[in-house]
Amino acid sequence: MGKILGAITGANAAKKAAKAQERGQQRSIAEGRRQFDLTRSDFTPFRESGVRSLSQLTNALGVNGQQPQQDFFSNFQNDPGFQAEVDFGLGGVEKSLAARGMLNSGRSLRDLQTFGQLKRRGAFNDRLNMLARLSGAGQSATTQGANIGSNITQGIQRGLIGSGNARASGFTNAANANIGFANNLLRLGAQAFGGGAF
Repeated sequence: MGKILGAITGANAAKKAAKAQERGQQRSIAEGRRQFDLTRSDFTPFRESGVRSLSQLTNALGVNGQQPQQDFFSNFQNDPGFQAEVDFGLGGVEKSLAARGMLNSGRSLRDLQTFGQLKRRGAFNDRLNMLARLSGAGQSATTQGANIGSNITQGIQRGLIGSGNARASGFTNAANANIGFANNLLRLGAQAFGGGAF
């Protein structure tokens, strides 16, 4: 009789264990998905900043056509920070020329023009470099997000496989317990009728 009860208990325990393992796998999968969503939202500002910077960079280089390039240059030249730098620098050049009594000479016009051109070229290159760095940061955020997504996907796949294996194992263990139960019943029946052949 003990073997029969053991078989019944074993079948029930196998089913419960499989369900518990499956629930654990599903919770693990849900946490992986939650973490991926959180990570993706954390990377969003960097990714979007990179996309905008890349757009500005390609506008500056004329990749998107003449009008976007002209708009970029116009915005660049009218940038308050750039204008303040140029005005401050030109003021310094004018003071230097005035101190030497050369403010209204031909050389003063050339020096002012040279300063303005060099300042504009340097500021423009600085702007391109800044946009390239921001674009690279966006690309890096996108790559990191994709790598994290790939790793989480692999974890979810392993979890789903583990969940399936747990269910299959539970069914197998329950079936084995039921087979054991049936064999024990047959043994008891055979023994009761004097056969004892099992």
